[in-house]
Amino acid sequence: MGKIDGGIKKEAVLRRTIYTIIGLWLAVAMGGCSDDSPNTPTGPGGPANIWPLALGNWWAMHYELKLAGMTMVDEVDTTRIDTTLNWGNNTWYGSKSDTVFMRNAADGVRSLTFSGRYPNGIEELYIKYPAAVGESWLVASDTLTIRVVSNSESITVPAGTFVNCIKYAVTQPSAGANDYYLKPGVGLILVAGSHSEMGFEITEKVELAGYYVR
Repeated sequence: MGKIDGGIKKEAVLRRTIYTIIGLWLAVAMGGCSDDSPNTPTGPGGPANIWPLALGNWWAMHYELKLAGMTMVDEVDTTRIDTTLNWGNNTWYGSKSDTVFMRNAADGVRSLTFSGRYPNGIEELYIKYPAAVGESWLVASDTLTIRVVSNSESITVPAGTFVNCIKYAVTQPSAGANDYYLKPGVGLILVAGSHSEMGFEITEKVELAGYYVR
């Protein structure tokens, strides 16, 4: 890839987008493009879990990245859960190439991360649910601080309008704050945020275009 305005490499911007805006989401759910139509959403699942995790579940997400008001990325990718892992007497969900997995627990969505720093794996609370407004916690492996902002958001995205979504503010020292909106029984609905890169404003948005959960 070539350079874009201000000498910023496009691949560097995209890499920053992946790890700061949707972070663990892509690491867990990305299973490659699917033949399922992103325009025919199915669901929702039951509200017992904020993020339904089961083999075969998929989410089509529309990614948009703007640099100084100019659209640099505008595409839809479908992510799918296609593998499980048994660890710590629990079943974890992700994709075959993952080093990060997820499971639903009594306190919400928990993550399992394998890395050079954590070769034997580290389990952490990632998305607290149920959650009260004002609660916050740290995801140490990603240096993320997450805080519950609201539990009654109404969000309209290409997949439809979702009420009573929970809004989480996610802060990372190197990337500022971004807002995650999740709907119990469906999962991630919208991620939105912006930050400056070498004096240029970068605006990022990830929104649900279609999904299948069971």
